[in-house]
Amino acid sequence: MIKRVILDVDTGIDDMVATIMAAKSESLKIEGVIATAGNQPLTKTMNNTLSVCQQLQLDVPVFAGAAAPLVKKPHCAPHIHGEDGLGGVVFPPLEKKGETLHGVLFLIETIRANPHEITVIATGPLTDIALAFSIAPDIIGLIDSLVIMGGALKGGNVTSHAEFNFFYDGEAAQIVLSSGAPVVLVPLDVTSRVRISEDRLKRYEQVENQVIRMMCTSLRFYQKAYAHNGLEDPIIHDAVCIAYAIDPRMFSGNLMDVSVTCSYDEWYGNLKAADSINSSVFVTTGIDTARFFRLFDDLLL
Repeated sequence: MIKRVILDVDTGIDDMVATIMAAKSESLKIEGVIATAGNQPLTKTMNNTLSVCQQLQLDVPVFAGAAAPLVKKPHCAPHIHGEDGLGGVVFPPLEKKGETLHGVLFLIETIRANPHEITVIATGPLTDIALAFSIAPDIIGLIDSLVIMGGALKGGNVTSHAEFNFFYDGEAAQIVLSSGAPVVLVPLDVTSRVRISEDRLKRYEQVENQVIRMMCTSLRFYQKAYAHNGLEDPIIHDAVCIAYAIDPRMFSGNLMDVSVTCSYDEWYGNLKAADSINSSVFVTTGIDTARFFRLFDDLLL
C-alpha cells in the first residue's frame, strides 16, 4: 500500500538526504513539501527545498512555512550545514517556483480533504505543525500519523539537555506532543546510530548519478563540519524518519507520556518521557542499522 505523505523540512544536509529517500521510494507518494525555518532562515531553507526538488525532478508543490519560532528568537546551525545550509552544493539556475499558499494552510486543507490518509513527516522544528493544530484542532483527529525527528531521551546536540529541533522551538514541540495526535517520535538516541562512514561515503562517490553526486558533496562538507566540531562520523538524522515511514518493522520502541521543557534556563527544549500504554506517542528506542542501510542503498544506488 502506498503511503501518502507531506514532508515538513528545514532543508539542510540530512533533510536533503531524507527528501531523496522519499522521492526514490515506491512506497511513498509525496503530496507536497513545506519548508520551515530551522537549520537556516526560511529564505534559505525554501530555496534549498526548491533546488533539491528540481534536481530530483520531483513534480510536487513546495510551500513556505513558518519564518520563526512561536516565541523565542531563531537559532540556526551554519557551523554544521554551511552558510547556504547544504554545504556549498552548486545547483543549476532555479526554475521551480514555490506556491503562494502558506504551508500551514496547505497542511490543514490537505488533511481535511483526505481524512486518515495523510502521514506528515516533520524533520525540522515543529512550528508549522503547532500552528496548524492551533488554528484547526479538528485535523488532530484526521491525520493518519505524524513522524517526527526530534528530542533526546538522554543528552542533546545543542545543549547538554536538548536536541536542535526541540531547542529551536520548544513551545511548538510541547503543543504537538501534548495534542493527542498519533505521533511517532524518532529521537537522537535512535538517529545517532545511523552514521555515514568514510568507506560508505567513498563508495557513494563512485556512483555516476547527478543526485548522488549532489548528496555526496553535501555529505563531504557534513563530515568535515563534524570533525571540525570534534564529532564522529556524520549522522543522517532526518533520513531515519523516512525509513520509519517505509519500513517501521526495523524499529523498536514504546508508547510514552512525553513533555518538553519550555522554561528559559539550561533545560529549555529538554524531552521528558516515561512509559505509558495510554499515550498517543510512540517513541522509537532502537533501530536495525543493517536493515536501514540495505533500504538506503536499495533506494539510492
